[in-house]
Amino acid sequence: MSVLESTTFDLPFDTFDDPNRLPVNGAIITEKLNELWERSQNESDDKSGSAESYSRVSLLDFVVFAGESTYSRAEKLIARFAQERPSRCILILVDSGDESIDALGGGAGSSTSNSQAGNGLSAEIGIACGLSKGGAGTLCWERITIRVPRSKLAVTPNVVRSLTSGLNRLVVVDLLPAVIGESITSELYVLADYVFFDSRINRRKLIAKIEAQAGEYDRLFDIEYERDHPLREAIKQAFDYPEAAQKLSKLREIHFVSHSFTGSFNARAIYLCGWLSSKLGLVYHGAETRRKVVFESASGEEICCIFTPRSAGGAPRVADSGSPELALEFVFVSQNGSAESTLSINPIARGDSQGSGEMYSIKLDGRELGCARVRTSDETGYIIRRLSDTHRRGDYTASLRRALALFSTKQSLPEGSGHVSLSRFSNTEQLVQRGAEIFAALMRRAVKERGKFNVALAGGSTPVALYRCLSGSVYASMTEWRDTQFFFGDERTVPPTHEDSNYLMAKENLFDRLQISDNQVFRMKGEEDDLAEAAREYEQVIARRIRSRSLLGFPVFDLVLLGMGPDGHTASVFPDYPADEIALDAAVAAVYVGSQKSHRLTMTPHLINAARNCVFMVGGASKSDALYSTLVEKNTQASLIAPGAGKLTFLVDEAAASRLNRDELNLFVDKW
Repeated sequence: MSVLESTTFDLPFDTFDDPNRLPVNGAIITEKLNELWERSQNESDDKSGSAESYSRVSLLDFVVFAGESTYSRAEKLIARFAQERPSRCILILVDSGDESIDALGGGAGSSTSNSQAGNGLSAEIGIACGLSKGGAGTLCWERITIRVPRSKLAVTPNVVRSLTSGLNRLVVVDLLPAVIGESITSELYVLADYVFFDSRINRRKLIAKIEAQAGEYDRLFDIEYERDHPLREAIKQAFDYPEAAQKLSKLREIHFVSHSFTGSFNARAIYLCGWLSSKLGLVYHGAETRRKVVFESASGEEICCIFTPRSAGGAPRVADSGSPELALEFVFVSQNGSAESTLSINPIARGDSQGSGEMYSIKLDGRELGCARVRTSDETGYIIRRLSDTHRRGDYTASLRRALALFSTKQSLPEGSGHVSLSRFSNTEQLVQRGAEIFAALMRRAVKERGKFNVALAGGSTPVALYRCLSGSVYASMTEWRDTQFFFGDERTVPPTHEDSNYLMAKENLFDRLQISDNQVFRMKGEEDDLAEAAREYEQVIARRIRSRSLLGFPVFDLVLLGMGPDGHTASVFPDYPADEIALDAAVAAVYVGSQKSHRLTMTPHLINAARNCVFMVGGASKSDALYSTLVEKNTQASLIAPGAGKLTFLVDEAAASRLNRDELNLFVDKW
């Protein structure tokens, strides 16, 4: 199959300014395709001396999103797909920066006009034809390439609408890195009949999209998951050996071994965790650390999946792609609980010269049981099989659900997983009283079930009233205070004796009145000159004192108390919070708040969202706009707090809730 002819032309840039207009004129592109098709067919007839009947048939609209780093993969994918399916292919190339759009390359016949530099958008169309098997008839494959600046990425769902027929099946392949792809709305995924994505490069973005598509897993497929097919098949073959199969009931640990903990390794290990837990019928119990996930078998035995690094000298081989290959070790125990034997599965060779197979060594306690040779398929083969064959979909869907559960922060919590509630009170005094009741109930439950109550305190006027209520009433006599550990959600850059210190406020209104030991209080050291180092030290303090971990590895607080500012900030996550500059795994950050002209230490939204309970206490008319924007428009920093694993509670007074009408209040109370 070859490109008979192609052409490049610019598209109007000003259509981006109107969100209600399609950014690409599909009629112009169709007209150009018709002209190319007619000209190409005439040229072919002239060369062959006979008028062959070309069948211009399109069964699929095949849309591929790619950036600079995945352009070559996208080109190979499209070329191979063209040989397998009559289709209209739309390749959407997204630049990493608006000035580098020319670096994305082009197909046959590509030429870029000078006007493209000003517009930042161009379209290239072409036709490819190839004889079907036996030479009886010819199938047509059409290609359209759209170059889109990254700043205009949000219009791509409309680009797809304007170029697809609505009659064909729409297949979307997303190869965009997360740093680019996070801008794509879930509208694109709703639009498509099938979505294929690569968890190596954009798994964080796609987790959110997939979770938004609850109940529709059967049309979402991960290309990276298929790359693990050889290892999954090798595991099956390993347990076909009787010596290994008879030990399965004694399985206690599964080690995923690699010399690297890159995003690719994490994605592959987590997906294998999902697949293994599904196959073995394991129930997820919790994550003790970032590298240790605990399951429970049907017989009640604890089985741990552990991500184990190995030194470079003893690491499994690295694939041609440069990603670390995974090895597995299954540890079995005797009746007294000591390690009895180990089954290991290690990659040993690349298979045949065409790279169509993988070889794995299977050993039991160092003794060779045999080798598993598993044939592999390329990306296009995987996609085509999924489009035409659904017999494996049930297995895939179960594994995908398990894997996503491990990727997310969801876990089984007695306080009410994922529940959100809003309670409105006639005055601040009632609000504070309810806050004290919740605080005491959670403290009692945590100490009873886990032996410790870990709470992060907030600053502000409403928390002052809460602390005085807790320390000057019946709650002061609770014995659970001695098993409570106190932390802080944020702190100003002042000494602990300064009147603006959140620590001093809590000390005077809570700790001193209850005679809390200093060993139970862990404050942020805002007076330090090196705030970045102070943030790292506080992270370490939290990690040492709180052993429970979320599935993303963050310490899990039993309660995080939160306030809300008139601008919608919470903790010290203000509107100018530098999210792009803070590491994704950071639990505490040092930030500069421009509106306050001061530096702060603050817990990050990632850490707060790992909590079992987050309670907002919002009082006063000055907070009404911020509360409305948080709950209805969801465009404030406070709206970033959404603990998917725990419970989110809003306690508000009449003044703060004044902008919410009755229907909106019912919506939040009942539906949430």
